[in-house]
Amino acid sequence: MKWDDPVQALRFAQEVKEVAPDPLDVPEEAADDFRDALHHTEELIRVATTPVAIGVVGEFTAGKSSLIGALLGKPDLLPTANRATTAQVTALRLRGGPPDRPTALGDRAVAELLSPADVLGCLVYMANELSADFKREKEGLDRKPLQEFLTAIATPATDATPLWRDPRTWQRFDTWAREALWTHPQDNETLRESVREMHRLSEALLTVDPDLFGSTVGLSTAVARALADMGKADDPGAPYPARSPLRKKLDRQSLEAALEHASRTGTALGEEYRAVLSPLIRRIDVDVDVRPGTWETVDSQDGGALLLDFPGLGAAGRRDDYLCLSQLKNVETILVVSRGNLMGSRLVGTFYGKMESQGHGQDTLADSILMAFNKWDTTSAPELPAEVVALGATATAASEALHMLRVDAAKLLFERIERALPVSVLAAVATEGSGLDCTLADLSPMTPDEVKVMARRRREWGELANRIAVADPGHPWVRQLGEYARDGGLLALRAMIAEHIEEHGVRLKRRTVGEQFRRTHRAWRTVDARTRAHTVAEGSPEHAELIERFERLGADAGRLMTALNELRNPAKARQGSGGSVLARLERQAVTAVFSWPLWGELFAAVEDGVVTKAPVSSVEVPDYVRVLPPHLQDEFRKNLAGQSQDRDADTTTAFHRHYLRTVTALREDALKQLTAWAESWAAEQEEVFGEVHAWLADEETGVRLEGLFAQLPESRVPPSFRVSQLRVLTTTAYFPPTATAAATTSAAALAPADITGFPQLADHVLPWSHDYPDDPSPKRREAESSQYVVALFRSRLVAAVYEQAAAAFTDMLAAALTGLIQLVQQNARAVPDSLQVAEMISAGAAAADGGEAGDGSGTAGQSEENGSLRAVLRRWEQEK
Repeated sequence: MKWDDPVQALRFAQEVKEVAPDPLDVPEEAADDFRDALHHTEELIRVATTPVAIGVVGEFTAGKSSLIGALLGKPDLLPTANRATTAQVTALRLRGGPPDRPTALGDRAVAELLSPADVLGCLVYMANELSADFKREKEGLDRKPLQEFLTAIATPATDATPLWRDPRTWQRFDTWAREALWTHPQDNETLRESVREMHRLSEALLTVDPDLFGSTVGLSTAVARALADMGKADDPGAPYPARSPLRKKLDRQSLEAALEHASRTGTALGEEYRAVLSPLIRRIDVDVDVRPGTWETVDSQDGGALLLDFPGLGAAGRRDDYLCLSQLKNVETILVVSRGNLMGSRLVGTFYGKMESQGHGQDTLADSILMAFNKWDTTSAPELPAEVVALGATATAASEALHMLRVDAAKLLFERIERALPVSVLAAVATEGSGLDCTLADLSPMTPDEVKVMARRRREWGELANRIAVADPGHPWVRQLGEYARDGGLLALRAMIAEHIEEHGVRLKRRTVGEQFRRTHRAWRTVDARTRAHTVAEGSPEHAELIERFERLGADAGRLMTALNELRNPAKARQGSGGSVLARLERQAVTAVFSWPLWGELFAAVEDGVVTKAPVSSVEVPDYVRVLPPHLQDEFRKNLAGQSQDRDADTTTAFHRHYLRTVTALREDALKQLTAWAESWAAEQEEVFGEVHAWLADEETGVRLEGLFAQLPESRVPPSFRVSQLRVLTTTAYFPPTATAAATTSAAALAPADITGFPQLADHVLPWSHDYPDDPSPKRREAESSQYVVALFRSRLVAAVYEQAAAAFTDMLAAALTGLIQLVQQNARAVPDSLQVAEMISAGAAAADGGEAGDGSGTAGQSEENGSLRAVLRRWEQEK
C-alpha cells in the first residue's frame, strides 16, 4: 500500500464510507471511535482532493492582496486600500479561464462557518492572548476572572450545550472587562479592541442557530468581497458595547434569504446580518478564472491550484491570527510578505514562533516558507563611491533596506536568502509589456514625478546588481536585484513559487496525505477491533481485563515516547524545580564572562583612546584608502603610526584564553545537569512501569497469556508475543544506567577539537574588530573610544559563550535521547497493544468455532458474516 498516494487514499476513503455500518449498529463502547474514524475519513478525502496550496501571509498593509492579484495577472482582483483591508481567510480556487479574457473572479462564492471545535479553539486562543496582554500592559490587575472565564468556556457542558452559548458566561465577562478597561479615559486602546473583538464574536455565537455551526452558505462574489473587507476601525473613545436584551435567533432560512436578496439586487448585506455572519466565517472560497499563460503554476496543476489570502497579522485581531495559524497547517507553500518600506517588524520576527506554537514542525517550516519584500519601489539603492568595488557585503552594510531584508530573511528562511525576493506591484504595472490587466491609476494615484522617481530607483537597483556581479557574480543580490530592475520582481516570484511547488510542495502534500491515510486506516482498525472485542469478550471478564491491561501498558509507553519526543526541543529540558537548563546556562554565561578581569583594564584604557579600528601591525595601506582625498590619507597614516606600539596584554589572544576556559567550564556543568536530569527522569519512569512489571511477573498472568496464545494457529502469534519474551520486560533495567551512560558517552564523543564561535585572533584590543570596515574619520574614532563599544563587545562574547555551551548541551541531550528512544521502541515491539490483543481474542474465538483464522483472510462467507467493513480493511491490509 502506498500511503502517500492520493489516488489510493481517496479510493480507500470512499470504499470505507460506502460500507461503514449504520451508527445505530455500532456498540456503545465503540461509538466514540466510530465518530473519530468518520472525521478522519472526511479529512482524508479533503487532503487527497485538495491541490497543492499556496498561503500568502504577512503584516497588514504589506500589499498582499495586490501582490496576489499581480501573480494572477490582475493586481486589482481583490479589494485593496491604504489600510488594513482583508478581514477573512479567502481561498482562491484557481483554474484556467478563456484565452481571450482577462483574469476574473467567478460569480458565486461559498462561506464556510466555524464549527463548534473551531469556536472553542478560537475562544481559548483569544482568551489566552488577552490574558498575556493584560499581564504585560496592566500589571497588578486581577486577572482571576479572565482565567475563570477561560476555564468555563473550555469545560464540557453536561447538557450538551457549550457554556460559550450561555448568556450568563458572557455577562460575567462583560462585568470584568468593563471594570478593567472602561473606568479611565487613558485605558489601553489595544486591550479595548481585543475585548471588543471578543464581544462581537460572542454576540454572533448567542444569535446564530446552532445548526449553522460548521455549515456552508452560498453568496455572490460581490457580497463575499464586501464581507472580506475589514472596513473602518472602531472609534477609540466608544463606550463598552451594549448587548441587546432581546435576541432573535438567526436560522439558516433567514440568513440564506438575506444573502440571496443582496446578491440578486446588488445591494450591501444588511448590517445586522453582516455583524452576525462576519465573526463566524472560517473561510470564503471563490473561483478565479486565470487567463492561460499568465502563470505556469495554474496551467500545470491538474484540477487547478489553491491560493489562500490571509488577514494581515497584527491588524484584523486575534480571531484572524488563530484562523491564519490553524489553516496554515494545510498549506504546502507559505509566502510571507513583508513591507519593503518598513522592515524589521516585530510581527515578522514572531511569525515563526507563532507557527511552532500551533504545532508546525521546524523541519516542515524550513521547507515551506518563501519571502517577498513588497513595495520595494519606495526604497533607494545605496550611494557608493565609484572607486569602491560594490561587493554584496559592502552594499548590504550601506543599505538599510538590504540589511533588514537579510536580517528578516535569516529569521524565517534559516539563512537561505535565495528564497527572498524584493518586489513591487506598482513597478510591475509600470513596466512596459508586463501583461498585467491594470494601470497605475487603478492602484495608486501617483503623480508623473513620483512615477519617474520609481523608475529611476528601479534602474539604480539594476545598476547596483551589475556592480556586484563584477566582483561577486554568485551573490544572491545579483539575481534578486536584477530581476527587480527588470519587471519589479514579479516574473522571478512566479518562477520561485512554481519551482517550490514542484520540488517541495508536492512532496509535502504527499507526506500530509500519507500521515492522514495512516491515521484514517488506524482509526477504522480501532472501530473494527473494538466491535469484535465487544462481541467476543462479552461475558468473558478475563479477556476484558487482558485488553485493559495492555491498553494501559500502551498508554504508558505512548506517554513515555511523547515525553521523549518533546525533549527533542532542548528548551523543554528542565532540572526539577531549578527551571530550564538552557536558561540556567545563559545566566551562568553572563556571570562568567562579566567576571573576566580584562574588562576593568579595558574600560579604563578606553579613556586614553586605546580602542581603535585601525590595523595594529600592518605597513600596507589598503587600496580603498589610496583613493581617498589627500587629507584623509594623511590622517589614516598618522593614526596607523600612532598604533604601532606593542599591546600584547590587550590583544584578542588574552580574551581567547578566557573564552576557552569559560566555555569548557560551562560544558562540564551542562553535562552534570544533563546527568542529574536523566537520573531523576528515569526514576520517575521506572515508577510508572512498576505495576506493569509486577503484573507480567505474576504466574496467573502467564497462565492467561499461554491460554490465549494456545487458541491461535502458530502463524498468528508473532515471536515477540511469546510469554517468555514478554517476561523479559520484568527484568529489563529500563533507564537509569542507560540514560547516564548515553549522556556521558555523548559528551566525550561530541567534544569539539577546537571550540569555535570566537572571532579570528588578531593583534587588536577588541574581538570581532574585523567585522567593521576601517574608517579613519574623527567621528568613527570618537565612537570607538567610548565605553559603550566595549560593553557591546562584551555582550557579544556572552552570546558566543552561551551558544557554545547550549550547542554542546543540545548535542549531548540528542545523543542521550537517541539511546532512550531506541530502548523504548525495542521493548514496545515485544508488547501487543490493545487492538492486537482484541484481534487475537477474536481470531481465537473464530478458530474455536472451526473458522480458518490462521491466514488472516477467512472464507467469503465469513467475510460477509463479519461485515463488509472488515472485508475492505482486511483486503487493504493484504495489499500493503
